[in-house]
Amino acid sequence: MKTQALKGMRDLLPNEQTLRDYIQGKILETYRASGFERISTPMLEDMENLDKSDGGDNLNLIFKVLKRGDKLTAALNSGDPKELSDMGLRYDLTLPLSRFYAANKDKLPHPFKVIQTDRVFRAERPQKGRLREFVQYIDSNKESLINDVIHLNTERQGIPVEVALTYNNTYNENVYSFVNNINTIEGGTHLTGFRRGLTSTLKKYAEDNKMLEKVKVDIASDDFREGLTAVVSVKVMEPQFEGQTKTKLGNNEVIGAVQTAVSEALRNYLEENPRQARTIVEKVIIAAQARHAAYNARVKIQRKSPLSGGGLPGKLADCSSRTAEDCELFIVEGDSAGGTAKQGRDRTFQAILPLRGKILNVEKAMDHKIFDNQEITNLFKAMRVTIGTEDDPKAVNLSKLAYHKIIIMTDADVDGSHIATLLMTFFFRRMRPVIENGYLYLATPPLYRCTRGKVQEYCWTDQQVQQFILKNGDKTKVQRYKGLGEMSAEELRDTTMAPEHRMLKKVEINDAAQADRVFSMLMGEDVDPRREFIESNANYANIDA
Repeated sequence: MKTQALKGMRDLLPNEQTLRDYIQGKILETYRASGFERISTPMLEDMENLDKSDGGDNLNLIFKVLKRGDKLTAALNSGDPKELSDMGLRYDLTLPLSRFYAANKDKLPHPFKVIQTDRVFRAERPQKGRLREFVQYIDSNKESLINDVIHLNTERQGIPVEVALTYNNTYNENVYSFVNNINTIEGGTHLTGFRRGLTSTLKKYAEDNKMLEKVKVDIASDDFREGLTAVVSVKVMEPQFEGQTKTKLGNNEVIGAVQTAVSEALRNYLEENPRQARTIVEKVIIAAQARHAAYNARVKIQRKSPLSGGGLPGKLADCSSRTAEDCELFIVEGDSAGGTAKQGRDRTFQAILPLRGKILNVEKAMDHKIFDNQEITNLFKAMRVTIGTEDDPKAVNLSKLAYHKIIIMTDADVDGSHIATLLMTFFFRRMRPVIENGYLYLATPPLYRCTRGKVQEYCWTDQQVQQFILKNGDKTKVQRYKGLGEMSAEELRDTTMAPEHRMLKKVEINDAAQADRVFSMLMGEDVDPRREFIESNANYANIDA
């Protein structure tokens, strides 16, 4: 866990004082301030190593809490409380633990859990050897298929290998890979070895137990990864990284090491847990059947040759430029807003694609339903995105992507927010490379137009409206825009579309695991986590009633 607090703290330390002594002193100071005179302070785990590092992997203690009557007193051992505040954490030494956690759970390192040992509470994140907990965290908002995490921690061919995996009832694959604790977002040979070991072992088990005899479709490697959540971690002495961002492992010797380790551990698990094994194989069969049903639907979105002049959706108003780096695609809701946007755009580099209503919630849908959906098909065709790469036949292929700015432009109301959320779910689940490459944006149309005489100003917040009124008087006329269709083409151009005036929000993935949990919670099948989230955050909702 790399914390800004630690880095800033080390610069403030006297030369003769160690980081360990500083943190230990802060704990003692906080305890005494809370009324404890005689204290035997628990040591931090691996405290002696803090002086030898930047406090990263070794600082697994965020705060300690001692019970005092019916209250809990937090001892913040990350240092000066101001440092904690600078990190965006809300703190109060008199807060009960539950309220402290509720106030900070979205900002503390992930995953976050509270452990009670006697009177001392510890908040921690998974450390080395704790991939099992990490997988449980990732899948905490999904319905588990086997109610277990398959875990291995071994060494093959001189390469330490640790893997944790499980299956859930969704249709998405979630695999995170690491080399020497570096997140290899582009995968590599360790991921190849994991997939080979998983596929060959599960397929052999199914064949040996005659589970595939009545299956009328071919089983592909992709079918074994539907609903899979896994973390793969290896240690390599001399890693060779390649790819665009140098986060793809290229060491070929790692393939066999990971494949062997995964095959052995998974084979043992399947033999010892026949019920879970059958459940996994049954899901694989269903995935294969769905894949065949989706094949014809998927073919529909493949773009025809550019020379043929066909293949684009009829409602797309394309731009004249063919330089993807300069081109923008505005995805708008409805024909009314689409018509206004078409009139306000710059035809040279701005294209408009109106959508009819709300697109399918891909979080709950299988492949054949997704590729049968007309609006989703139109999105693929308009962007010139196809399915299948050299490495993965199910991966999206951006080699012919026509726009390097894809802008979601919806109404500033509840329906507009829902449509934007559905679209972001689609991009996160089905076109994540668009986000990872920095191509996805949200437009921010104004909510108000304030006018007093010849003075006119567009406002995005209520505070801006009040400031305009204070400056220009109470006779100000305030127009509330309920939708993009209420704006003229000139207004939409000047406030939301023209590069020299507009404000765009770039969509980025800072924490893929946390983003996965949030999409599963808000858009998935399980209602209880969503209800709990709404009840906990109802007071923060901005309702346009």
